[in-house]
Formats: sequence, C-alpha cells, structure tokens
Amino acid sequence: MRSSTVELKKVMGLATHLRDCIIAMEQRLNIDAITPHVKEWTSKVLVVDKYPPRKSKNQNVHFQTDCTG
Repeated sequence: MRSSTVELKKVMGLATHLRDCIIAMEQRLNIDAITPHVKEWTSKVLVVDKYPPRKSKNQNVHFQTDCTG
C-alpha cells in the first residue's frame, strides 16, 4: 500500500473514533436509567443560593425568597 493510503486510513479511523466518542458524550439519560450495571456516568449539579426562612407579616406562614434577578 502507498504511504498516503495508509495515512488516510489512520485519519479516517481516528475520525470515526472521535465521532463515536462525541455521540456517547451527547447521550442523556434520566436518573432512573443509572443502575448498578452502568459502568460510567457523569452528572451535572446546579447549586443555587438558598435563603433563610422568613416569616410572613401575619407570622403564620413561613416562606423563602428566591432572588433570580
């Protein structure tokens, strides 16, 4: 085989491998799809500020404020 043909096959093999990796990275599953049989998984966690409880004016209802501004 010519050297250029071998190099092209290597590049095509790498491109196929990268495509497969990207497809695997984009796969999204619900949390219930993660079982003890799932070998590798990643989760992303969003941490938001939690404000202390406040009392309403009539003192009967407790609530928290959410500052999303």
